[in-house]
Amino acid sequence: ANRGNLSQGMGIVARAIGQRVHPHAACSACLLWKLTNDQIPRLAEERGCSPRLCPWCRTSSWTSCPNLSPEDLGSLFEAARWAPSCFNAQPWRFVIATHEDAEAHQRLADCLVPANQVWAAKAPVLGLSIAQSNFEFNGKPNAHARHDVGLAMGQLALQAEALGLVVHQMGGFVAEAAIESLGIPEGYEPVAAFAIGY
Repeated sequence: ANRGNLSQGMGIVARAIGQRVHPHAACSACLLWKLTNDQIPRLAEERGCSPRLCPWCRTSSWTSCPNLSPEDLGSLFEAARWAPSCFNAQPWRFVIATHEDAEAHQRLADCLVPANQVWAAKAPVLGLSIAQSNFEFNGKPNAHARHDVGLAMGQLALQAEALGLVVHQMGGFVAEAAIESLGIPEGYEPVAAFAIGY
């Protein structure tokens, strides 16, 4: 019942701007899957949105991809750090590895599902976003932790786009393998894997 009420409410808002919102999330992007990468930014601009909000549509084969400078890499996580969060708890944590540290890079690659390992292992930077499950100031569960981690990753992706970088986020990873291999402690939850490159 709650889901129905939510989708009906979304439909009311959507009709106000002349668009239809599907009641299930999988269909909300079905139009985008039929467009090419160069068409998506144009569509965004036509609908009053900045093309910079579409960095996810850019792709990279990661072939002959140079390593990121420490300055560029640092600026990505500085952008993430400035994201808003509930009670300013900043529940995001990141594990990253570059090609320079082949062992750590491989450990992250091994946490990906096989289909993602094929291409993502070539990326100069692999990472994992992690959510701190409880607030530090009172120890209570933070129901918004994953939401806030997503906001931080959104800001990281926008900063990457401004630097001419590509960030590809992945739900295709094995959380249990990441927890064991990376030593993620109790109270922290893997959210998504990501690859960064030019």
